[in-house]
Amino acid sequence: MKNSKKENSYICVIGAANIDIVGFPEHPLKYRDANIGNLKISLGGVGRNIAENLSRLGLSVKLITALGGDIYGKKIIGHCRESGLDISDSLILKNRNSSVHLAIMDRQNDLALGLSAMDICDEINVGFIKNKKKQIKDAQLVVLDTNVPEETLAEIIKNNAAQKYFLDTVSAAKALRAKNILPKLFILKCNQIESEVLTGIKITDKASLKKSAAILHKKGAINIFITMGNKGAFYSNGDRSDIVVPKKINAVNTNGAGDAFSAGLIYGSCKGWEIGDWTKAGMACAEAAISSKNTVNPALNKVLLTEILSGHRATF
Repeated sequence: MKNSKKENSYICVIGAANIDIVGFPEHPLKYRDANIGNLKISLGGVGRNIAENLSRLGLSVKLITALGGDIYGKKIIGHCRESGLDISDSLILKNRNSSVHLAIMDRQNDLALGLSAMDICDEINVGFIKNKKKQIKDAQLVVLDTNVPEETLAEIIKNNAAQKYFLDTVSAAKALRAKNILPKLFILKCNQIESEVLTGIKITDKASLKKSAAILHKKGAINIFITMGNKGAFYSNGDRSDIVVPKKINAVNTNGAGDAFSAGLIYGSCKGWEIGDWTKAGMACAEAAISSKNTVNPALNKVLLTEILSGHRATF
């Protein structure tokens, strides 16, 4: 991508933006009971999280999403503008509620249960996206998440077949929305469970990771990344594959780590690095994310990324 005439263009992100309400229990969770703890409200949404991380890394980003006219929507709009995101092409629906994601963490600050009310994303429909052809065509790279309806994803790629696409599969429930656009993906990022949904292969070791990647490559995806939490991330481009293992640090909040990882991949790709270094950049961004109670670490920038990559800053 480094030699592309679009090198200095923007990244176009099409996906979800929402409010994250994250609960941190003071004691081990007891189901079917009221748990004592603390709540943190921050901005979220896979597409929005990726977009903000990229903006904090110094890239120009256009975010196309759907927002309500409620107090949450206004908060998201204000924060996006403060973060340098161009949201001028987003859909604002005054009489709708914005997306909300509720996450309950365990005592290790990892996700125990999530609940999403994101039906407004269905308004990112074919009719709406048909009016965004130029914005999509002119981008250096288009980032998609599967909160966007399946038919909209197909429409985007049908009308801009020459574009390069990154796709985050978001969740096991929504991963299958990617099945028909795999042949057009420059980068596919999924977690272990989402990969199993797409391939039917149970991941238990490196051999099964390679088998899963081979299936996804055969379906057309060029660069494949499968994340496995604290076990690391597997990458493959058909010629090279490996696992990058993260540093051991105390997680403050894992919510948003996968989106930060995606941003690191995209950043490395846009800088013309090789695929192994994309993965390391993804790990570094994820490390920054889990070191903050916010879904996106406000301290993230190119300097911090470089420090983490060089090993000078392992804790925060």
